[in-house]
Amino acid sequence: MTTEMVLLYFSREGQILYMNPHQGKYISCDYDYDLTDDFLALTVTSDNNIYILTMDGSPYQLSIRQYNHTENEWEAGMSSVASLESEDYEDFKFHDDLLFEVDGMLYHVAVLGEYNNVLNYVRMRKYNQHTDQWQECSQLVLDEIPQEYAISGGPSLYFITRSEVHCYDPIQDCWCERAPPIYAPDISTAVAMGTEIFCTDRNFTRTVVYDTESDCWRELSGWPDPRNLDVLCD
Repeated sequence: MTTEMVLLYFSREGQILYMNPHQGKYISCDYDYDLTDDFLALTVTSDNNIYILTMDGSPYQLSIRQYNHTENEWEAGMSSVASLESEDYEDFKFHDDLLFEVDGMLYHVAVLGEYNNVLNYVRMRKYNQHTDQWQECSQLVLDEIPQEYAISGGPSLYFITRSEVHCYDPIQDCWCERAPPIYAPDISTAVAMGTEIFCTDRNFTRTVVYDTESDCWRELSGWPDPRNLDVLCD
């Protein structure tokens, strides 16, 4: 028997926070992972593989590593993916490099904020395992990207802030706007399970869930003691 859990938080020190959304319980675990300082992002795919995104010697070239459960180590096996060009690096007020699975494929997502104090956009590339190459996807251009936002993978990819939601359709390679959160927490984490996306703020005090089929939101109970991450698990 297995229990469905969502991964809410992962640290370089190997601490992972899970949530059982159906029971409203949180579990914190410590794993003996030895991640390097150039770690950027982590994703768990539908086939239970774990991938991390790291800087490949510079912030402009990124590499993907897959976790080998048997050997308990991270292995490289994909072509690197380019991040920002060095001459563009300082033009953005902030940028984040992320990694997601969408419809069975890995996507590198770069969230780029305030290019020359004007442009904000989400840049995506998907990995083609047959050619070992990264392919450009449709970009999402926004008037504003707040510091607190979340992206959720699954059958589709959702870019979520406290005021708006955008959905990426991998088949059509296009973005569409969906219903924004009605409870408006400062969403910083989002995880998809089935047709639902569970979102929480940075301190896990408020949790909301989005139904992708009905395009509706509802609020769940938050973590009762967000200051205490020391919850033991078997």
